[in-house]
Amino acid sequence: MENFISDLCKTSGEILLKYFGKDLNQKEKTDAGFVTHADIESENYIISTIKKSFPESDIVAEESGEDIKNNPRKWIIDPLDGTTNFASRIPFFAVSVALEEDGILTHSGIYNPVTEEFFYGARGKGVFLNGEPVKVSSQDDMAKAVFSTGDYYYRGKKFQKSMELFNKIYEISRVVRVSGSVALALAYIASGKYDSFWQESFNYWDVAAGILMVEEGGGRVTDFHGRKVKKGSSIIAANNRLISDLLPALSKYGNR
Repeated sequence: MENFISDLCKTSGEILLKYFGKDLNQKEKTDAGFVTHADIESENYIISTIKKSFPESDIVAEESGEDIKNNPRKWIIDPLDGTTNFASRIPFFAVSVALEEDGILTHSGIYNPVTEEFFYGARGKGVFLNGEPVKVSSQDDMAKAVFSTGDYYYRGKKFQKSMELFNKIYEISRVVRVSGSVALALAYIASGKYDSFWQESFNYWDVAAGILMVEEGGGRVTDFHGRKVKKGSSIIAANNRLISDLLPALSKYGNR
């Protein structure tokens, strides 16, 4: 499965690079940025390749939605995580692919075609960066921790509350990065580049691959109340020590 996911991500990455640095036609999405021809072509390739090799599969994809027939194998796809970065010629974006089998995340890949960083996670086998094993950081001092969070496409009162939380975390940490790609941010948590990531809400295709990687890298992923993450909930990823310190501060912000 590693070779299949690697080929899937890297060929999709080649498609993205055809468009990177060029003017693109863009279509706005409500509260979610926009989509380009690169997103669509990348996703079409991934889905068609999966269907050829694993025809009895359910698929959840960002652009084309859900194709669910209650098969035991489900693929979760984000063909271009970090579209705003991509369209702005910022080289921090990724292809993200995850596989669930009988409801359990078992394999995942995240690939930045510009830097050629390929992260791979396999249930019970660990997480790897370009074939080398990696793990979450051992940072246990909040004041020295490097945090990351996602983009905020909404405004108004909800945005103001998000900024309240953002400021709270910034005050207790070394720095906060808004990197523009949730998938890559989680891969960076899994490999010890970042120390912690949080987001008040998320799309499953943004986080599925990274959740498996963080767990396989020795980290922990929960919602703001220490529970298993689920659709519509919040998410935080870090090593066990940092999450234990963060949960009291975050609990008032997460959905119950």
